[in-house]
Amino acid sequence: MSQPELPGWRWGPFTFRLPFYHTRLYWPELFQGIFIAAATGLSLIPLMTMFFGLTFEEAVAASMIHSILISSALIVFGEPYAPGWLTPALPLALAFAIGAGDDPTLRLQAMTALSLDFALLLFVLGLTGLGKKFVIWLPDTLKAGIILGAALAALKRVFIDDAERFLLQQPIATTLACAVCLIFAFSLPMQRLKEKYRWVAMIAALGLLPGFVIAGIVGPLVGEVAYDVQWGFLIPPVGDMWNKMSPFAIGFPDMSMMIQAMPLAIITYVILFGDLVTGNEVIREGLKERNDEHIDINPTRSHFALAIRNAVMGISAPFFPTQGPMWTGVHVIIISAGSRVGRPWIVCTAG
Repeated sequence: MSQPELPGWRWGPFTFRLPFYHTRLYWPELFQGIFIAAATGLSLIPLMTMFFGLTFEEAVAASMIHSILISSALIVFGEPYAPGWLTPALPLALAFAIGAGDDPTLRLQAMTALSLDFALLLFVLGLTGLGKKFVIWLPDTLKAGIILGAALAALKRVFIDDAERFLLQQPIATTLACAVCLIFAFSLPMQRLKEKYRWVAMIAALGLLPGFVIAGIVGPLVGEVAYDVQWGFLIPPVGDMWNKMSPFAIGFPDMSMMIQAMPLAIITYVILFGDLVTGNEVIREGLKERNDEHIDINPTRSHFALAIRNAVMGISAPFFPTQGPMWTGVHVIIISAGSRVGRPWIVCTAG
């Protein structure tokens, strides 16, 4: 018989889980959070400094705000997914923002318009219940098509359409990282080795990190990566960042820009919908191995949580679309690890 949901403090449709009180620390997830999540979260800094007029320090402050809001999906709202970006929409958002004009203020107002339009769309779909109906009523065959189509689209974009920007920039390191991550996450022989040797299971529990580490070591050896390490402490200048990014400081976008941003917000919702379908099906697949923990899949709650996150991001550090429901690779690894070793899924993600 299925067990009750993990404890937490309820507020409205959400559940707040205080780290180290409602959740336990798991070292594999901590290391992945420090090294992988930090690396991806800071990857926007060159874009923010190049196109949006921020200094390096101000861009770090903005990335910190984005990361806090992403983490709130688990801690504040009680979502059962490993949260991340809506990455496929990022090139479209950049094109829209840069096309708004040469002035960084106009570009940031465009990002604000996208974020607030998206938040409004999510709130309306959550309030009316249409978002939940779409997710629940979707036929299984169409769900499978969405999952497969999203995977093929991502594969085509990285390895074919934008190969010169991604794969061919660091072909050996990138291929090696992908191969190691796939082997540890999905290889059947590797699954048997995990069960037989504890040290293999411990390495595999680190998820994507071994692939990143190996690529980071091999990259300099083959001349594809160069490090420029500088030590020091940085107190993120949140106030300066606010004065350059927040619509309360630079002004809100006008109605015409809000209207122009809505079609892209709707397109991004299609991407988000695919992520929700994927995340739910991965959880349901894991429940076949685990029935000792109740996972509350609630599309309406997810819509409200995403609406709040995008709205807060839009008025503080707008950079669409950094507030999505799921980081697919990490979500799959956490569910897979939780199914094998019997540790709480929500605890793993919150770690």
